[in-house]
Amino acid sequence: IEDFKDILKIDNRYERFFDFEKNILKPLIKDLEIPYKIEFDKVKVGTNLNNKVIAIDFKFKDPVWEDDDDMKLKSILFMIKGDIDDISEVYTILKNGIKDHGYETTYRTCFKVKQRYKSINMSFDEVLKISFKKLDLKDVEPIVIIKKHFSSPKELRKQFMNELEKVKPGVILDTSFFCEKFLQDFILLKEDKVLSFRNSEMSLFINWKQNEESTIKIFLL
Repeated sequence: IEDFKDILKIDNRYERFFDFEKNILKPLIKDLEIPYKIEFDKVKVGTNLNNKVIAIDFKFKDPVWEDDDDMKLKSILFMIKGDIDDISEVYTILKNGIKDHGYETTYRTCFKVKQRYKSINMSFDEVLKISFKKLDLKDVEPIVIIKKHFSSPKELRKQFMNELEKVKPGVILDTSFFCEKFLQDFILLKEDKVLSFRNSEMSLFINWKQNEESTIKIFLL
């Protein structure tokens, strides 16, 4: 934070991050004329909401890319174009994969299949179909599903941690198990923003709604 203030030549005029964010950071991002969407996360010491903000994590997003599933699909097809037997069938699998599991999961699945299909004497298309069937089966029945109205994000977080302890005893909310981006978004839950996470052991889905029913889903993989 201090280095960023030095670059902006504002010294220590805004000691509270709230004032710095309101008067400098948000107006600055709003005034930038670039073809990208800029978002930022507050990096804090520890996980307490009131802890001091020590850094800012900027994220640059291309709105065209974010909204264009066809462009995402073509990027995957380019990676595997030399491995495919039936382009029509693979196209359908990938299109459904992006819709049901998201681009990142679909891309990683294709990359893994590309790396291993020749070693098991099966075609790329066959291994791809099996891989996505497994993904579909994993996401059919969550081990935990909660749909209720929570009075605050804090109440939702508490409920989630209680349920997580039941299904994965000993798992703590830090980067030894979760990615940093998930932890930041979980601590700063935003209204109606879908929060998801997946690793080799579990898949999570959280959707906080202030005036409606919120959702928590936990899948064991």
